[in-house]
Amino acid sequence: MKLLVTTPTLLLHVDTTTSRSQRVESHRPGYYGITWDLAGKTLMLGHGGIAKPKPSRSGSFHAAGWISAERGRSPSILSNSHQLLAIDDRIVATNTGQSCLTVFRTDDWFYRHYSTNDARGFCYDDNDPEDRQFNSIFYQNDQLYAVANTRRGHSEIIRFFWPEMEVIQVSQTNVSLAHNIWVSEAGQPIICDSTQGKIIDADNGNVLWASAVKSCFVRGIATDGDVLVVGQSPGPSGGKEDDRTSSLAIIEFETWKTLGTIHLPDAECIHDIRILDRPDLCHHGVIFRRPLESRQTANVETMGSYLLDESHRSLPHLRAATSNQN
Repeated sequence: MKLLVTTPTLLLHVDTTTSRSQRVESHRPGYYGITWDLAGKTLMLGHGGIAKPKPSRSGSFHAAGWISAERGRSPSILSNSHQLLAIDDRIVATNTGQSCLTVFRTDDWFYRHYSTNDARGFCYDDNDPEDRQFNSIFYQNDQLYAVANTRRGHSEIIRFFWPEMEVIQVSQTNVSLAHNIWVSEAGQPIICDSTQGKIIDADNGNVLWASAVKSCFVRGIATDGDVLVVGQSPGPSGGKEDDRTSSLAIIEFETWKTLGTIHLPDAECIHDIRILDRPDLCHHGVIFRRPLESRQTANVETMGSYLLDESHRSLPHLRAATSNQN
């Protein structure tokens, strides 16, 4: 099984059969979300940016995060964006720093922000107990599931109708800092209890799997239905040397037993994981059909790979029209 893995500074290609990892690129840091179109040909990556307040009373925020695509990029209107997901002809981005989900059209990068409370605006407020920081998304049966962390000390799962983006339900979990969500065919919602190093059933709080790595931060999941791949990032206090290295746990889905671990010494921490060559049930289930070609330096342009190296040749930005934020 072949994977794409993002870290803050690297995009990695990992082969679970050989346990080998290879750098795909590193010249556009801030990597997080991974998705591709439903034809399986155009890779899109999220690049983080932190929103900074403007010197005005409007409460509006600057944002520097953006999405790269094969021959262009989105406008830089994302703040500390986490996961991305292609649905139909749209790209949904978790606009974490602005406490909303942002939906882009793929033909012209027209976008619209969506929140659970449109009246409050689009910026994260440390003092607002109702604020939600969205970080993960999953789509199934015309419903979009989103994981959000709150100032009230627990994470929530919000369900939206797609494509209307109307809220169906807000469910509270017993997790203080959750990432990722996958709803199995049996309807079991599975999330990462990140700070506790566990995978849990969000409905009942039952622990399905716990990492053997001391003080690790669990984030990033992918599954083909047989095994679940989980990202393990080193916590503040490490034990043995292997516990201070980011790694991927390979878990048998039927028994929730760890089958093996792939260590990624170049990864300071793991942000997201997608399966390339098999339907990824945590993603949209479409395999990536383009060849990956590694570029170790930023001055090599690889025609025929999934994108061009932007630091060597500037790419035209697609014209973006912005909508009213309502």
